[in-house]
Amino acid sequence: MKAVTQRSDAPLTPAIVVTGASSGIGREIARVAARDRMPLLLVARSHEALLDLAKQVEASGTEAGCLSLDLRASNAAGRIESALAEHGWYCDVLVLCAGIGVFGAFNEINRCEHLAVVDLNARVPTELA
Repeated sequence: MKAVTQRSDAPLTPAIVVTGASSGIGREIARVAARDRMPLLLVARSHEALLDLAKQVEASGTEAGCLSLDLRASNAAGRIESALAEHGWYCDVLVLCAGIGVFGAFNEINRCEHLAVVDLNARVPTELA
């Protein structure tokens, strides 16, 4: 992500960005992070699951934003940056929990599926970090 330009009218607030927040480890880490009362930007593909988690987080007194996004999209980092800026936040902590896997014999799995695993599990975390 490129550096976020600070708004002239107010300082930016540090936030935690959690990818893969709609389920599994990402969802649980977001719940734990909410205890620190630091704003959370929850990122995943499943919009409904993100909304549900955001309601839980906000019920505990922590501000939360949702960004439904496939991190493999070419503009994913920019969309995260824009979502943070819209809230007046910057990424202080980045939690990378998004990931996929494929199962079966290597030679029986479509080449595109293998490349999607490499993209989401290796390229995306590198770009975001």
